[in-house]
Amino acid sequence: MDVVLPNSWATAMQSLTQLRYLALHVKQFELEWISHLHNLQTLQLKSSKRISLRGATLWEMTKLRHVNINYLFVAWEDNDEGSFEECSTSMLENMKSFRTCDICLDKMNARFWWRFPHLEELNLRVRYEPEFPLFPIPEVHTRIHSLSLEFSLVKLFNSAGWERYFVFPSNLRHLYLGGCFLTEEMVLNIARLKKLESLKLFMGFPFGRPESYCWDVTNVEFPALKYLTLHLMRIAEWKASEESFPVLEKLVIRECHYFKEIPTSFADIPTLRLIQLSNCMESLGVSAMNIKRDIEENTGCDSLLVLV
Repeated sequence: MDVVLPNSWATAMQSLTQLRYLALHVKQFELEWISHLHNLQTLQLKSSKRISLRGATLWEMTKLRHVNINYLFVAWEDNDEGSFEECSTSMLENMKSFRTCDICLDKMNARFWWRFPHLEELNLRVRYEPEFPLFPIPEVHTRIHSLSLEFSLVKLFNSAGWERYFVFPSNLRHLYLGGCFLTEEMVLNIARLKKLESLKLFMGFPFGRPESYCWDVTNVEFPALKYLTLHLMRIAEWKASEESFPVLEKLVIRECHYFKEIPTSFADIPTLRLIQLSNCMESLGVSAMNIKRDIEENTGCDSLLVLV
């Protein structure tokens, strides 16, 4: 059921007890209004006001598999902290994907994800700088293969040492990071993901500094990475070795206006098939064509497609 309804919709919903799929666009919403839908598997909510979600109510909807909420606030009860120690009574074992556009990573909300032990996809837009690790025990979420995190640049990372909050689940295959500056420690956290196939980086600025920076991964290896996208990254210089991206197939660079040159070592990546550039400096396109020429001269094959 996919509907747009006024505020009076809640009363009408009481007679619909067997729904499995529900998508709503309403002015306001309370989870209690649909807590009787015990067979619900997919819930998508859009509201012009912040949606307050009581954890105790959500735990009763045990068949939920996919949740997408555009503006979320989790309201915790006084005894919720203690109930984390009794996880077996409040786990949502069937939850596969969870997405929200607005959440705070404080101590309680970070532990909130412990409730979804079989989670496979997690998408979050984080409002303030984290206060607690998103995955306090990364081993809990061994099934997560796709993670998307976007942060507010205005509020981002005022304090030192924020990178320690980003130890990712080890089985990630797809990672999107928006508004997250790539410090050396952060890059190493990503490189520890030995199964990572796709990495998208968006608007990673050095916090509090207007200048661009050098992204040096010469001694870092991304062993399984096939697809790399850099969008609005303030990178002026990029250093890499042929071991940094040994199986890379596709490189996409968009609107990186300070970026002058792709590392020449990319000509030594045997799997590289596509370099795609959009709204970048002319010198970046020249470096891509030089890589294409070097590959042709070294292998005798026209295997690399360059789109500018």
